[in-house]
Amino acid sequence: MKKILIGLFLMLGVVSFALPKYVSPEKIKSSGYEVTEESDFGFRIARQKNNGDATVVLYYLDYPEVSSAIQLSEMSVKTAPEEFKFLESTENKKAYINKFVSPEGKGVYSFVGKKSKIKNCYIVIMHSTNKQLSNSELTKAVDTLLDEAESFLN
Repeated sequence: MKKILIGLFLMLGVVSFALPKYVSPEKIKSSGYEVTEESDFGFRIARQKNNGDATVVLYYLDYPEVSSAIQLSEMSVKTAPEEFKFLESTENKKAYINKFVSPEGKGVYSFVGKKSKIKNCYIVIMHSTNKQLSNSELTKAVDTLLDEAESFLN
C-alpha cells in the first residue's frame, strides 16, 4: 500500500512539474479533467461525463507547423477520423467551429479559439454529445467550454 501511495505522489509530482508554469493542474483536476498527454508542443486533457458527453482539450504551445487558429481549424477537419461525416465549418466571435456526425448519430464538434490569453497558445476543443446540437446550443457549448479551457491558464 505504501508503494502505491508513493508511486501516486511521484506521478502527480511529475505531471504538475511537466505542465507549463501558467497552467493550473488543480483547476484541471477539480473540473473533472485529467491530463492525458504532454509533449514539447503542448498537452491534452480529457473528461467523460455520465451523460455520455466527452470533451478533449488540446493546448498547442509554439507549435512550429501552425501559425494561426484558422489553420488549426482546417487541420482538425483534415485529420478527423474517416468514419465521421463532415457537415460544415462556421465561426462565431470566439471560435472557428467544425461540425461532424458520428456513425452512431452523435454530434461531434471541434472548436478552435480565435484568441488566447497566452501568446502562441492555441486551444482546440473536441466535443461529442449524444445528439446534434442546435445553433443556440452549439454557441452556448462553445462559450462554456472555451471559457473553461482558458480558465486553466493563469
